[in-house]
Amino acid sequence: MDQKIETPAQEVLCKIHSDKALTQGEWGHLLRFVALQDVRTPVRFIEHMEFMKKQMPKIMEEELKNGVRRLANARKTAQRIETKAHPDSNMIPLRLTKKIEPGAEQGFLKAEVIVGRSTWLFMIRHVLTKAYKVLKKHRWSIIKAPKGIEWPTSDNPVVKLNYYASGSYDFKGGWGNEGTEILFPLSPYLLLYTKVGDETQHRDISMQLAMMLQHIVAEHAHRFVFSSRPIKTIERLRPRVVDREAFRYERETWEKWHDAQKNAELALTEREEEEEAPEKR
Repeated sequence: MDQKIETPAQEVLCKIHSDKALTQGEWGHLLRFVALQDVRTPVRFIEHMEFMKKQMPKIMEEELKNGVRRLANARKTAQRIETKAHPDSNMIPLRLTKKIEPGAEQGFLKAEVIVGRSTWLFMIRHVLTKAYKVLKKHRWSIIKAPKGIEWPTSDNPVVKLNYYASGSYDFKGGWGNEGTEILFPLSPYLLLYTKVGDETQHRDISMQLAMMLQHIVAEHAHRFVFSSRPIKTIERLRPRVVDREAFRYERETWEKWHDAQKNAELALTEREEEEEAPEKR
């Protein structure tokens, strides 16, 4: 992230702040940086966990069934199954168990995977090497804040906005969804913007629209809003919540997260090694 994404992006950001035009390659560095800021947040981890808990059982079941079909077909045709491993497949802690009772013609396969840190990092690597390229297809603008206005940012800084009408919008947009507006504050005075499918470029906007975008960026935050100076409307838009127990619980959860994930992955690996040992002996 540092060497291949953040460092090249810093050079591009310096050029933007000097009001210099970007080359196609520099736009690529900037958009990959935007993708990184979108996928590395606590919000995206929470969304990832919710998605994986719903979808992983279906994915695993379908892959197991597909594997059984391929094995049965290979047995009938006496043809070797050619396999091609995903280059990052070793990132995911996966355990495959086979069990066939002595003398039985059939048995079963069981697959187990730890959903958490490793699957999230696998997703991030996929997004930052392949999926982010869809951002290059859009027409981007760098919008200057009107005089007296500053762009805040947050711990969930890339906004994917579906705007329907005045007061009617949501944050369920996608990088390639027609009509989705993507916002990302580059500095207190510069905002990266695109509307998917729209070729219009923007440079300056009205005070009224700028204040609405301020509102949207602050509303999209998870826990924290950041600005270079106090913005009076922010606390009204996102009232401060003081809850010692909730704060303590969340802090302790994140502090224990690394060890909990590591121990779960090690436990799965150690069980696999223990079960393979008798077969090797």
